[in-house]
Amino acid sequence: LGAVHGIAGPLGGMLEASHGAVCAALLPHVFAVNFSLISRRAPQSPVMARFGEAARMITGSSSAGAADGIAALHRLTSGLKIPPLSRWGLTPAQVPELVAKAGKASSMKGNPIELTPGDIEEIIQRAM
Repeated sequence: LGAVHGIAGPLGGMLEASHGAVCAALLPHVFAVNFSLISRRAPQSPVMARFGEAARMITGSSSAGAADGIAALHRLTSGLKIPPLSRWGLTPAQVPELVAKAGKASSMKGNPIELTPGDIEEIIQRAM
């Protein structure tokens, strides 16, 4: 949840948005981007096993992998009608400011891999 709260906190200061809904909108994208980045940058990391563990908890399936967890999170947010960040008023022009603020957020220290500004932007763009 490091990047979820690392982005949601500063976003809450920029927009009048529900913190819980913003976190929910970000969660599938943070999970997906973190998995992709760790798969490429640190494939031997013990964190990789945690993606499968989380997926099995999310899906209730003992054979679920990270992709299944990502798909389940997308289905959940869709089923709950969680609006994208753009529906809370986030515009493309505000993304650079949000990226900069999120990169400095203390919650980012809890993310399983260090995110570059480009990584943070990718998450935000996906969640818009």
